[in-house]
Amino acid sequence: MKYGIPSQEKGMLRIHVDKKETNIHIAIQDNGPGLQKQKNKKKGTGNGLKIMNEIFSLYENRYKTKIEHTITEIKKEDAIQGVLVQLKIATSTKK
Repeated sequence: MKYGIPSQEKGMLRIHVDKKETNIHIAIQDNGPGLQKQKNKKKGTGNGLKIMNEIFSLYENRYKTKIEHTITEIKKEDAIQGVLVQLKIATSTKK
């Protein structure tokens, strides 16, 4: 498994994109084991979040807009059911 999708046949990745007023909202959800189990596996470089934050900073400097994001584990009855990443990107035009 890598990036939150179990290596079983019931792995799920859901991506939802929506425009609300002057923002684009992106939600990415999986049904993987959560964040803590990934940290302990050591299969990657461990730089993914650092690189993501650097890209967001470059985007903000280049386009003068900010990307807000949250990363949360999805829990049901104290059992981890996956991860939800939410992004909010400001746009310069209104509809």
